[in-house]
Amino acid sequence: MHNNPKETVATVLKALYEKQISLDKIILHKFIYFLDTQGVATGLHFEPYTYGPFSFELASTLGSLAFWDIIKEEGSTIQILDHEALSKLTSPDIHKISNYFDLFQSTLGQLDFRTLEIAGTVLYCAESLSLQGLDVSDSSVVKEFRQWKGNRYESDEIIAMFQKLKPVIFSN
Repeated sequence: MHNNPKETVATVLKALYEKQISLDKIILHKFIYFLDTQGVATGLHFEPYTYGPFSFELASTLGSLAFWDIIKEEGSTIQILDHEALSKLTSPDIHKISNYFDLFQSTLGQLDFRTLEIAGTVLYCAESLSLQGLDVSDSSVVKEFRQWKGNRYESDEIIAMFQKLKPVIFSN
C-alpha cells in the first residue's frame, strides 16, 4: 500500500465491507496494526494506549474521510456514505488485505472488544520484546502486558492469546 494512510484505511474499509464485517473502530485499529506486524506498509504509526495499540493518524484519517462525506463516524462505528469515492482511494492490494483479514479472524476467532484488546496488546508486547532483542515467551509477554494493563486480564487469557498469535508473530 506504499505507506499511504488514506489508501490503507480505504482499502481496509472496503475489504471489511465486502466481507460484511462490522466497521468498528476497534476492529480497524487492531486489524491495521496486525497488518503492520505482518510487514504490510500501512503508513500508520501505533503506540500503546488505553485499549491496546492505537494510531492517532488512523483517527485523523477517519476524520478526514468523514469531513469529505466519504464515511460517517457514529460513536465507535463507521458507515460508508460514498462507495465510489472510497473505491477511488482503494489499493489494488484489496484481495491481499482481504486474505490477511481471513488470517486475522481465523487466528482470533471472535472479534469482540475484549478479544481484540487482548490480541492487540499481546501483539504489541511481543513485537516490543522482539525489537529489544529480548526473549518472547509466555512469561515475558505476560510481564510486559501487566506493566501496561495491570491485572485487568488473567494470565491464562494472555497466554492463551499469545499461543494463538505465535504462528503469525513469528511468521515474518
